[in-house]
Amino acid sequence: MIDIVLLQEPLIQQHKVYAFEENRQIHKGDRAGAAVIILNEELRIINTSDYVVTIKISKKDETCAITVVSAYFKYNMPTLCFVEKLHTILENERRVLIGADINAHSKLWHCADQNDRGRTVEGLIEDHDLRIANRRTQLMAYEREGMGSSNIDVTLSTSNISDQISGWSVSNNTDSDHNTLMYTLKIDSRRLPEGVNNMYNTRKADWSKFTTKLQENKQEIDETTINAFAKSLVRAIQSSAKASMPSGSCKRRSGKQPWWNDHLTKLKKILDRNRRNGLNTTNKPEYNALRNAYLKEIRSAKMAAWRCFSNDININAWGKAFRWAKKGTKRPNILSTMVDTNGDMTTTWDDTAELLLETFFPRRNR
Repeated sequence: MIDIVLLQEPLIQQHKVYAFEENRQIHKGDRAGAAVIILNEELRIINTSDYVVTIKISKKDETCAITVVSAYFKYNMPTLCFVEKLHTILENERRVLIGADINAHSKLWHCADQNDRGRTVEGLIEDHDLRIANRRTQLMAYEREGMGSSNIDVTLSTSNISDQISGWSVSNNTDSDHNTLMYTLKIDSRRLPEGVNNMYNTRKADWSKFTTKLQENKQEIDETTINAFAKSLVRAIQSSAKASMPSGSCKRRSGKQPWWNDHLTKLKKILDRNRRNGLNTTNKPEYNALRNAYLKEIRSAKMAAWRCFSNDININAWGKAFRWAKKGTKRPNILSTMVDTNGDMTTTWDDTAELLLETFFPRRNR
């Protein structure tokens, strides 16, 4: 069963998308470049523009909500215009799925070549650590007689929901020159674990009060299982810290990269303020100049950060630059605890190592 359809370049007649007249649909008007067809009435709208339509879906729990975006990168407009819109969405939304006709080529989404538009989109993917759901298939996403074929339709997601996307495929089931991309998005109905919302100023801590409070909380520690012990110990420490030292918010800005600086923050505030005041429609040349200056500073900051990072190999031959060149961004997975044959969790590194050894090399074979 299909719940939503993400459309780019829809045929809209009398405010209705052709072939979906009876369904709920979200778009900006007869000349809209993107639309979303709602086949599940539980979904709600959060934002709409000419070329980017955004909805939010969840199973009655906002902590599990996923923001779904349909975007059309119009061929005769700068790709940066659309990248900027997606950048804003990705800064403000935690879990995002994007279905887009990006009109850009890159080998990352299995095109035969790469162009400047593709490099611009690659920058967005890198900045927000996005995942590409596209798979190499015999059928191309775009095929038009006399115009060739390519993969200009892309499915992107934030890394925290990439494992919830499955069954990505391309189907030729319409008369459009764009084939249909189909996949399943699993919406987790379980509440996500809450992150750390506060940090504590240990410089101003009353350590005597902290020690007393921790002694009081000691009796509440549950030692029945390793998981219960860990959770109750964390609660005891947090409660003691809250009672003995000042706290403050430590919410991290989503999408903020290591190369970000105060000057970029200032330029972005200026650009956002002018957009809200309508400068992008009343004086487009001036707005474009501000936007281009902002994007130029982003490129400069990224290049400076890259040079600093790559120069590290001249100082430390086995440092971060060497590890990145060897393994890319892949992070090592380290096993710390496992379930033994009795269904119990191992509690130490030695227990885990012994379990692995006994499983793969039983004593009778040693």
